[in-house]
Amino acid sequence: MPYIADLNIRKALDNGDVLPRNAGELNYCITRSFIKNGNMLNIEDIERCVNNFILAHKIANKKMDYQAWNDVFGALECARLEGYRRGWFPLYNTSYGLADRQYKELGNYIYTKYVANYEDKKIVENSDVV
Repeated sequence: MPYIADLNIRKALDNGDVLPRNAGELNYCITRSFIKNGNMLNIEDIERCVNNFILAHKIANKKMDYQAWNDVFGALECARLEGYRRGWFPLYNTSYGLADRQYKELGNYIYTKYVANYEDKKIVENSDVV
């Protein structure tokens, strides 16, 4: 979990007044969503965090390139691991497996919805790895 020292930035991120501009702020938004929803995984809320990260990139004239998508998945994974470390998942699941499947489904959903088209475009532009 990133610890954003500036309380004004945290409050602005919590209120949606500021968009998450980097992986740390995105991780913060994902983790806060989890806490705000009673330690439950709210896919719509987390997707809103990701969409806000994408929007922040567009506003800053930054491309959603490989690094940016890697930041998204890194933030998702770190939030998941922090949830395990702090024991948040057992608060709403008796099995770590269910929480893990939900996070994997979320990752698959985001990858399919956003990243797959990017990957296909890059294959055409640069040729495939194989």
